[in-house]
Amino acid sequence: MADYRDLMSWIQDMRTIIASDELAKDVTGAEALLERLQEYQTEIDARQDAIAKFNSSGEALIEKNIAPEEVQQKLDKLKKEYDALTNLHEERRILYEQCMDLQLFYRDTEQAETWLTKHETFLLNDDLGDSLDSVEALIKKHEDYEKSLATQSETVKNLDNFATRLINGQHYAKDDIEKRRQALLKRRTELLEKAAKRRQMLDDSYQWQQFERDFHEIKGLMVEKLKTASDENYRDPTNING
Repeated sequence: MADYRDLMSWIQDMRTIIASDELAKDVTGAEALLERLQEYQTEIDARQDAIAKFNSSGEALIEKNIAPEEVQQKLDKLKKEYDALTNLHEERRILYEQCMDLQLFYRDTEQAETWLTKHETFLLNDDLGDSLDSVEALIKKHEDYEKSLATQSETVKNLDNFATRLINGQHYAKDDIEKRRQALLKRRTELLEKAAKRRQMLDDSYQWQQFERDFHEIKGLMVEKLKTASDENYRDPTNING
């Protein structure tokens, strides 16, 4: 039973070390936490043979009726402390995995907010063109914008699904996740509405420029006909009969 003190001291030290780590504030830090926790698990696994040997030695002493009560107390105490250690490790694993998910969500949300701002800025342009060619160029540019918007909207959809999974999994930061999710979805919805409105305005502008072009073409033809009709040679009966 000489190993009892060493094992108990090791368990207490491990519990202190595992419990001392603070939650990370970025993805890199979260990765480091999980890596350290895996190192702790490796050390815990490495001690299993020593603990098993200690238990076997204690049971042998009890069978020989050598201080059975004292030995049993130590066996029970060691099991209790070891179970507390493995439970703490499992609790931290769950916590650190949630921390990793949270930092991934924060990182991806910030990236989505950046492109939302970029796309919102694009829509600040109120130029609707002053000719068919210019409107066509603006429509082409807007179509490219809509393709980019569709791709990024898919990213927001994935973030929405990710947030739902975290919230349903009772994530410790579920309230903040829900708050950020709703803010992101609101911005995307407003952006899509503004994009659709600008597209409609460009289509209307295109129709107007077509009308203007057709109007001036017809007006030009009418002017030419009137000019021809007023030509003195045209009104000469000889030319008419000719």
